[in-house]
Amino acid sequence: MTNRITQYIFILSIFTISCSNDKSGKNPDYWLNEKSIIIQYPTDSSYLKKATVLSGKINPLLKFVGLLDGIKRKDSTLSKENLDSIAGLLSKSLGISVNDKPYVVLDKKYISKDKIVNNNQLAYKALLESNWKHTVSFKDYQEYLLPYKLTNEIYDNWRDTLYSYHQKLIASQPVLKNLDSIYKYHISKTYNSLSSKVSMRKYFPSEENYSWMNITKEGDCVSRCRYAIYHLRAAGAPATYDYIPNWGNRPFSRHAYVGLANKEIQISKLLENNNNPKNMVDNLNAAMSPKKMKIFEAKDLPKGLYVEYEKTIPKIYRQTWTAQDEMKSLLSKIPSEELFTDLIKTNMIDVTAQYLQTATVETTKSLFENKSMAYLASFDTNNWSPVAFTAFNWYGKATFKDVGKNIVYLPMTYNGTLTPYENPFILDNSGVKKELICNKDKRINMKLIRKFPLFSYTATHSADLDGCRIEGSNDPDFNDAKLLHVVNGLVFSTEQVDFKKPSSFRYIKMIAPEGGKLRLAEIECFANNNGSLKKVEDVNYLKGILEGQKGNAFDGDFSNHLVGGGVKLDFGASVPISRIRYTPMNDSNYVIPNYEYELFYWDNTWVSAGKKVAHNDYLSYTNIPSGTIYWLRCLTAGKEERIFTYKNDTQIWW
Repeated sequence: MTNRITQYIFILSIFTISCSNDKSGKNPDYWLNEKSIIIQYPTDSSYLKKATVLSGKINPLLKFVGLLDGIKRKDSTLSKENLDSIAGLLSKSLGISVNDKPYVVLDKKYISKDKIVNNNQLAYKALLESNWKHTVSFKDYQEYLLPYKLTNEIYDNWRDTLYSYHQKLIASQPVLKNLDSIYKYHISKTYNSLSSKVSMRKYFPSEENYSWMNITKEGDCVSRCRYAIYHLRAAGAPATYDYIPNWGNRPFSRHAYVGLANKEIQISKLLENNNNPKNMVDNLNAAMSPKKMKIFEAKDLPKGLYVEYEKTIPKIYRQTWTAQDEMKSLLSKIPSEELFTDLIKTNMIDVTAQYLQTATVETTKSLFENKSMAYLASFDTNNWSPVAFTAFNWYGKATFKDVGKNIVYLPMTYNGTLTPYENPFILDNSGVKKELICNKDKRINMKLIRKFPLFSYTATHSADLDGCRIEGSNDPDFNDAKLLHVVNGLVFSTEQVDFKKPSSFRYIKMIAPEGGKLRLAEIECFANNNGSLKKVEDVNYLKGILEGQKGNAFDGDFSNHLVGGGVKLDFGASVPISRIRYTPMNDSNYVIPNYEYELFYWDNTWVSAGKKVAHNDYLSYTNIPSGTIYWLRCLTAGKEERIFTYKNDTQIWW
């Protein structure tokens, strides 16, 4: 999905670079009186230059969406599964394939002038009817209200439909005439009306438009933002698509936020990237919903472990409708081979300072480095990903403005491949640049317990296990049950219980406290077999205890789990149990015994410090260079890995 979207954006950039901005400095009171705006094309003539990127022919796609919409309207009780099946049959019969090579169709080829004029009239009318019309500049109107679509999606009649919807909405709820109220309504209700479980996306070979999202009622965070923006713009609000190119402390994941162009600050308090649970904003920087998030005290956590509540943000950009003069000027001076096109677009502006407390940082290239463009990159899953860019001045200095703090950055240049030109550095909370330099003269020993930060959404599962009971019995109804263990406290990896005097049981039960739920990845029982412990195999789950997840807690796979009130194991015969191991629902990113790992440290490139098979729930490394960044990779399983520094026997994650 991400690769295909990248193709779309790359193709579209060929067209958007030719679109020009309107240079009018008219204030809202002046331009709102110009009636001519409602009968013209968009003032930048973008209709003549804008395009749609898709796979397959446009007419079958239009027919496909129309037929599917008609079917859903006729039968409002149609289940999601049935709609999915119908979509599959329709797409096949119309010869639609998402595997076709993406190509461009100019909008003027399939959108009539009448539709554009109608769009303009409704956009202008919605703004004039609003209570906030005098706060919207002509430029903001041009960029974030007038456009007949959002980006490169297939045009549909979204504004007609949603303008009428908005009129009915404010008639029933007059409070929504207020901009803050209508914004809050759509960011909460409309945004969350789409399911995150995406199953039908495979049938639509283009960026999702309003019609598709309204039919399927599904989409990721990016789609949800777009869906909310359609509604807000139809109501006359200058809603913006503000996106994060990459996180500062977690792997790549498309993420966006809906802003308002007529606001100088988008949230009530600027974010600090300081992992403060009190400064969390849903759908922006919180690792999980603040309403569901458990706050952990340091005393409740094992040594060397802390919880990440926040996704740190290096940069936030705003997608504009027209190409920006500043971007066109910059790109005209930079050789094309130095442009990292996954990041740099002509239709973008930097709005980081509207969300974050930022800093300015300077870097300097070597005099022998013949490059024009500088980048700051944050770490991704297995590589570096540029998040900020600027041009070098004549003596090789690059000044990056409005950069998110408390993040590790690597200064890089690009010429088909990314190359570092300085040491990585931490931009700390005070805005000070702290270089991370590999010190081979001062070496350290390390005890590593994870390969990825412990985010709050994972840590919270450990709380569910607290208070759970393990009982043994030789009666299937547990009439003669013996209490073997009570989970006391938080378990973040695998917990082991040894019994000095083993008792024999046919049945083992693990149950949650009353009113609670057991979220269990694994439970393993071991019997003493001629002086050595051997895992009890061929365990059956008693019928009726858990349906659909029966094997998940006894399959040796830490990445799946069961959820329920409890689980019972049947060994088939009485077995002397000497040890029980249990693992809560988790991310499988702690050090797992018998898994193979490899540690790397940064010394102008990644250098291996050696491979090791874990024998405990930690790894010990000795004689490792200090002062740099490190990367622990699991060679057995899993993809989530992050860089870290090491201080006071603790992995500090970035």
